[in-house]
Amino acid sequence: MKTYKELMEANKLNEERKTTQAELDAVNWGGFEAMIKSKTGASMKIKPKINSRGGVEYSSGNIVSKAGVMVGAFKELFIQNFNSGRMVNDTQLAIDAHFSWSLKTGGTNGAEIFVGWFDFNKKKWIFR
Repeated sequence: MKTYKELMEANKLNEERKTTQAELDAVNWGGFEAMIKSKTGASMKIKPKINSRGGVEYSSGNIVSKAGVMVGAFKELFIQNFNSGRMVNDTQLAIDAHFSWSLKTGGTNGAEIFVGWFDFNKKKWIFR
């Protein structure tokens, strides 16, 4: 009987599907940007890139000036993905939106805003 590790290696279940530039270029980021604005009030233009592992990354740049009453607590505040976006199959890209911050007093943390899946067949976003 094969071990779990042998099955994983044989089926390549431990390898993530890498995103191609053509797939990245085919994503309509407008829907994702609209959801960020709807959930946070922040407008941003997504400029995604493929990282060395084949995942998708983006970041808003420091938006600490938009932190309202919390501006005094944050050193930096970003909207970005926490885990790299990835192809979950040949027809969907999954990516999250996340607040990530560092505090003036030290320490870092983050909080998920939402997760989105772009369906390449339907050319639309699905959000959770």
